[in-house]
Amino acid sequence: AVGDTHGGASNMQYGLDNWIWGMQGYNKSTLRIGDKETSFAQGFHRFRPDGSAIEFLRSTNNNTWGLGLSEEGVVFGSTANGNPSEYMPIPNRYYEQVRGWTPQLTLGGIADSNRIQPITDRVRQVDHHGGHTAAAGHALYTARAYPQEYWNRTALVCEPTGHLVGVFVLTPDGAGFRSTSPFNLLASDDEWTAPTMAEVGPDGAVWVIDWYNYIVQHNPTPQGFETGKGAAYETDLRDKTHARIYRVVSDKAPTSNRLDLSKATPEELVKTLTNDNLFWRRHAQRLLVERGKHDVVPHLLELINDESVDEIGLNVAAIHALWTLNGLGFPDGDAPFELQQDFAAALRHPSAGVRRNAVQALPAYHGSTSAILDADLLRDPDPQIRLQTLLALADQPASPKAGRAIAAFIAKPENAADRWLVDAAISAAAPRAADFLIASAARGLAPPPTAAECQVAKTIANHYARSTPGPAVNTLLAALADADPTLAGAMVEGLQDGWRPGIPLQLDEPARASITKLRDRLSLVNKIHLARLALHSGSKEMQPYIDELTDTLFERIEKADLPLADRAGAADLVIAAQADDAEIARRLLSLATPQAPPELSLALVRALRESRAPNLGAIVLEQSDALAPSTRDGVFELLLSRTALTMSLLDAMEAGDIQPSELSLIHRQRLHDYPDRPLKYRAREIFAKGSANISDDRKQVLADFADLAKSTGDAAAGKPVFTKNCAICHRLRGEGASVGPDLSGMAVHGKDELLIHLLDPNRDVEGNFVTYTALTADGLVISGMLAGESGTSIELIDAQGKRHAILREDIEELSRSGTSLMPEGFEKQLSRTELADLLAHLTENTGFIPLDLGRVATVTSARGMFHAPDATLERFIFSDWGPKTVEGIPFYPADPQDGRVRNVVMLYSPRGVTPPTMPRTVELPCHTAAKAIHFLSGVSGWGFPNTKPGTVSMIVRLRYADGATEDHELKNGVHFADYLGDTNVEGSKLAHSFGQQQIRYFKIEPKRQDAIEAVELVKGPDETAPLVMAVTAEQ
Repeated sequence: AVGDTHGGASNMQYGLDNWIWGMQGYNKSTLRIGDKETSFAQGFHRFRPDGSAIEFLRSTNNNTWGLGLSEEGVVFGSTANGNPSEYMPIPNRYYEQVRGWTPQLTLGGIADSNRIQPITDRVRQVDHHGGHTAAAGHALYTARAYPQEYWNRTALVCEPTGHLVGVFVLTPDGAGFRSTSPFNLLASDDEWTAPTMAEVGPDGAVWVIDWYNYIVQHNPTPQGFETGKGAAYETDLRDKTHARIYRVVSDKAPTSNRLDLSKATPEELVKTLTNDNLFWRRHAQRLLVERGKHDVVPHLLELINDESVDEIGLNVAAIHALWTLNGLGFPDGDAPFELQQDFAAALRHPSAGVRRNAVQALPAYHGSTSAILDADLLRDPDPQIRLQTLLALADQPASPKAGRAIAAFIAKPENAADRWLVDAAISAAAPRAADFLIASAARGLAPPPTAAECQVAKTIANHYARSTPGPAVNTLLAALADADPTLAGAMVEGLQDGWRPGIPLQLDEPARASITKLRDRLSLVNKIHLARLALHSGSKEMQPYIDELTDTLFERIEKADLPLADRAGAADLVIAAQADDAEIARRLLSLATPQAPPELSLALVRALRESRAPNLGAIVLEQSDALAPSTRDGVFELLLSRTALTMSLLDAMEAGDIQPSELSLIHRQRLHDYPDRPLKYRAREIFAKGSANISDDRKQVLADFADLAKSTGDAAAGKPVFTKNCAICHRLRGEGASVGPDLSGMAVHGKDELLIHLLDPNRDVEGNFVTYTALTADGLVISGMLAGESGTSIELIDAQGKRHAILREDIEELSRSGTSLMPEGFEKQLSRTELADLLAHLTENTGFIPLDLGRVATVTSARGMFHAPDATLERFIFSDWGPKTVEGIPFYPADPQDGRVRNVVMLYSPRGVTPPTMPRTVELPCHTAAKAIHFLSGVSGWGFPNTKPGTVSMIVRLRYADGATEDHELKNGVHFADYLGDTNVEGSKLAHSFGQQQIRYFKIEPKRQDAIEAVELVKGPDETAPLVMAVTAEQ
C-alpha cells in the first residue's frame, strides 16, 4: 500500500558513481532483489541501474523530498518540517562495518535558519509557521549560464506553502558544510503557486515545476473534514489539472546549443564530458558506461592527465573520466601498469575535486592503499579530501602501515575536533584494528590525548574484542602497560564492553604483568573495567579487588556532600561491576529511602536497568513500599524494561498488590503494545477486568467529552495536572521537557482543537512520530520514536527524550505500533474536572503570551555568536534556563542545551563571520490582540557606543489579521546598545548581566487593538547585528 502520498520515493538522479540516487519519505519501502529484501524509510538511498543492488545510505530527521549532488559528488538534501538543507557525509555502510558501534545515525541539518521570505501574506501552514515546512528539492546550480557566484555552491529549495524557490548558499565548514538562504530565485504573490521541484535544465537555466495547487499540506485533518486517500483530508480545493513548468533564465546567459546524444559517436560522448553543464556530462557518462566498450580508454586518460582547473578550481572532465573508467571496470588489480599510474597521478591533481574522486574510484587492493599513503592524502589541506581518503581506506585491505597512519591522523587535534573526520577515522581503523590500537598505545604521553582520540580508541577496542581476537589480544594488553593512562583506560573499557561472554581470555605473562601495572595507573572507572575484563581469564584473584572497588563506590553513593551526579554515577558503576549479584541490587535499593534526595533515589532505581540479578523483579516489588514515593514511576519504568521484570509486575497486578490505576497512561500503553505477545495479552486481560479500561472508539469519546470545550475550568488547578501528566514530554511557559511540541502560547488555540489532541492523539500521526518497540535478545524492552537506522543498528527516542542506539544483532523483535508516543486514555487517567482544568491551564489568558522563537532562532547563545564558536565573550549563558521576569513581564528564553539548540534570533550584518549569513527578517506567529509586545533584546554586535547612534538597527513590523502592517523602528544608541559591557541607552533597560555581556529589555505598543497575525523582526539599514532572546505579547 502507498499509505501517505507525500511519504514515498522521489528525486531519482544518476550519480557520478554510476548508481541511481534518490530520497525516501517516511513511508517504509521494501524492495526485493533476488532472495534479498531491503526495507527502509526517511533518508538517502541508491541502486544500480540494472536493479542488481540497492543501498540505504543515511537517515534524515523527518519526511524527505530533496536531493542535490555537487559537481564533485558531495551529497546534499532537504526535508520537510524545518530542515531545508542537509549534508550527507558518510553512508551507513561505513558505520555498519564497525562491530558494536552505535553512533547517532540521524542527520540534523546545516541551515542557519528555517525562515522563508514570501512576497505575500497568503501563506497557509499548519506548522513551522513562517518557515520551511514542506521543503522540496535541493538541486545545486551545476551549469555556467548563471553568474559565477551561483556555480556549484547554491542549492535550489522549493517551499510550496510559501509560493517560492529559495536559494541556499553552501559554505565548507571543516569536513562538513553550512548553508544560508539570503534570497529567493523565484517567488509569487499568487496563492495557488506551489513550486515542488527546481532543477538545472539542458540549457543551463533553472526549470521549475509549479504544482499550482491551493492546498499543499494535508496533515492534520482539520475539524469538520474527513481523512481520505493517502492520509489527505478531503476538500474540493485540491487540483490536479493546472500544474505548469517555468524556465528561470539569466539575462546574461550565452546562447545554449541543444545537444542530441542519441546518435553521438564515442568521441563526441567523450567530448561532452567537458561540457559546462552537468546535465549533459551525466548523460554522456551514462551512455559511455552502458556502451561498455574500452576503445575510449585512451581518450579518457587524456582527460584525467589534463591538470588545468576552471574559475572555481574544478576539472569536471577529469572527474567524469575517472568514473566512466570505473563504470567500464577500470582500474583493477590486473589493469595495465600505465593505467594504474594515471589513476595514482590523479591523487595529486591540482583540483581538489579530482583528488576527491580519484581516491573514491580506486579499486580495493593493496596497490590502492600504497598509492593513497604515498600521495599523503591524510595530510591534504582540504578536509573533504581527508574525509574521502579515510572512507577509501575503510574499503581497502588491512595494512599495518595504514593502521599507523590513521593513528597518527586522529592524534592531531585539528582532525579530532571534526565530527565527520572522527567518524571516518573509526571506519578506517576498524579493518586494521590491532595495528591501529598498538600504534595508538605507542604514541607517547605528550601531548595528552583528546576526548575524541580516546573515543576512537574505545570504539575500535570494542570492535576488536567482538571479532574474537584470541591470544593475539595479549600483544595489545602488553602494549598498554606504559601507554597514556587515559588512552589505555579507553581501550580497556572498549575491550571489556566488547568481549563476548563465554569466550576465554588466554593471558600470557607479559599481559598479566601489564594488567597488574595498570591497576595502579587507571582511574576508578577504568579499574572496574580492567577487573571485569580480567575475569574472562577464569582467574578468581580479581573478585576480591572488585569487592573492594564496590565498597569504595558505595561510600561515594552515601557521601552526602558529593554532587548528586557523582553519587548517581557511582551507582551505575556498582551495577557495571557486579551486574549479576542480587545482594548488590538489594543493597542499592535500600539507599533509595524517603530521606534520600529524590533525584538520587530515582538514579538508584534507574541504575538497576543494567542489573542481571536473578529475581530482581521480586526484589524490587518487595522493597517498593519502603522506597521514596518519587521513585514510583521509575519503579514501573524499571519493571517494564525487561520481560522477566514485566512478568513480575503482572504477577503483582493479578494478585492485587498493584492496581492498574497506579500506572501512568504511558506505562499502560506500553503494556498494551508489549512486544512479548503472551505478556501483552495477559496485560490486556487485566485491564479489561478493571474499571479503567480504555475505549478504542475515540470518536465516541470525543462526543462524550465535547462539552468540556465550553466549560470554564480552573486554570490554577490545571497546573499540577499538566505537571504530573504532560510535563514529561511537553514544555509550557518554561516548565517541562522537550520531547513533544512546546505548548507555550497555546492560549491562541481553541479548546475544541486542544481536546482533539488530548483525547484522540492518533487521529493524525506522521510517520516520523510513530512509536516503535524493540525487544532485545536478553529481554530488554525499549519504546520510542524511530530517529534513524542503518544495516547494523537503530536509534529510538523514548518519552523522556533519551536516545537509545541498539545493535540489530541484539534485537529479537522490532514492532511498529502505528500510534503516537502520546497515549490514548486521558479520560480514564483524569476526571472530567481535571480535564476541564487542564484545558483552562493550556488556554489560560494570563495576560502574557510567549511568542515562539524556537522555529526562527538563528544562533545558539552557548557558542560564540559573531566570530568563532570558542569565543567565550560572545556567549549568553544563564545559570538556569527557567522563566525570567523583567519589569513584571515573564519571558521564557530557550535552553541552548550546550550548543545543540539555536535559541537566539540574530539578524544580518555585513560584519564578522556569522552575521553575514543571518536572515534579514524572521516572522513570529502571534494570533492575538496585544496591548504591548515585550522584548528580551536591546543589544547587538557593533552597537553603540562602538558605532554612531541614531541609525535604525531593527524594525518590528506588526501584521494584523486584516493584512495591514505597522512598523516600529528601533534605533542604535536609543533602544539598542552593544552586547559587550554595560552601556546604557534611554529606550531600553538592563535586564540581565552575564558578567561582561548584557541583555536588555524594551517594549513596543501597537497602535491598534485588533488581532495581530504575526510579528516580523526586520533588519534595519545600519551595520549592527541585533539579537533577540525572547518575546512576550501582553494582552
